[in-house]
Amino acid sequence: MNIDYSREYLMIQEAFLRKLLDRLPPIHYGVSGKTTIVRTYFHDRDGKRRRLQYKLDSEKGRKLVQLSQKREQTEKALNDVVYKLEKKNSCADIIQVREVIESSMNGEFFNKLHAQSNPKPIKKKYIHKGIDLRSRGEMMVAECLDLLGLPYKYEPALQLGDEVFYPDFIVYIEALDCCIIIEFLGMTDDYEYVMDLVGKIAKYARHDVFINRDLLLIAGTVDYMPSSDYIKGCIITLLNNLAATLVEVDA
Repeated sequence: MNIDYSREYLMIQEAFLRKLLDRLPPIHYGVSGKTTIVRTYFHDRDGKRRRLQYKLDSEKGRKLVQLSQKREQTEKALNDVVYKLEKKNSCADIIQVREVIESSMNGEFFNKLHAQSNPKPIKKKYIHKGIDLRSRGEMMVAECLDLLGLPYKYEPALQLGDEVFYPDFIVYIEALDCCIIIEFLGMTDDYEYVMDLVGKIAKYARHDVFINRDLLLIAGTVDYMPSSDYIKGCIITLLNNLAATLVEVDA
């Protein structure tokens, strides 16, 4: 299952990365005497160009190094997106691109979530990067999210109205400034499990959390586990669909 990001998603990602790059100042390295220094420039309120310069091993110097590394990573990601866009051939003309999805589950919401909040004991642990997961399927989802570079929180407490949910994953899509929920359903061959699941989905829907928009369901059984490629394909397909809602095209 080889599914790639759509042109629409790549365009939104490109716009996001360019804005991020504009906020990251260029960092320069040099030597003063025998001391390695790091510096950057900025314009003050009067429009005058100013310089900040610190020793490389100072606290502020290390912060500038971190900014330099982030800028380098952003430039690399942008170049990759631009390259992929150039390979996308389409006769459709883009009329308008909205930058983000209007959602209460945005970056601010994501930052306030506390991961691993579910009080239910874990019977058998599957450990991924120090996180205790409940199943091999959840571990595969976590691995796929890492490969796609998508930040997530495992089993955070999600307050919807007067109900509290503990979704398997809440994933932040930075380019769209919205979150999606991923639930891994590992026992869909069990009748009682499925009936409980139907009730949970209905509760989500009651709070305007809908399948294939806010909520991604990935299913398996006791004897069947979807492949990593399938899981990645499901995630990418949902992101492509979300991006399509932000881009108006004239075919």
